[in-house]
Amino acid sequence: MTTTVRNPLSALKSRLGAACAATALLVAAGGAEAADLNALIWCDHSDPALLEPFEKANDVKVNVK
Repeated sequence: MTTTVRNPLSALKSRLGAACAATALLVAAGGAEAADLNALIWCDHSDPALLEPFEKANDVKVNVK
């Protein structure tokens, strides 16, 4: 009869990996979406022509600050 000794760190890594994967799935599934998006942008580094299509496509209001 052989005895297999499992490394305790291996079990911890497995559980941690499973917890991270579950968290990622829950976050990706989404929930209540925010109606506003605040963007802190360096002066003159934004293109206003991109904001309107983005807002329409994502149903969100972008506040550029």
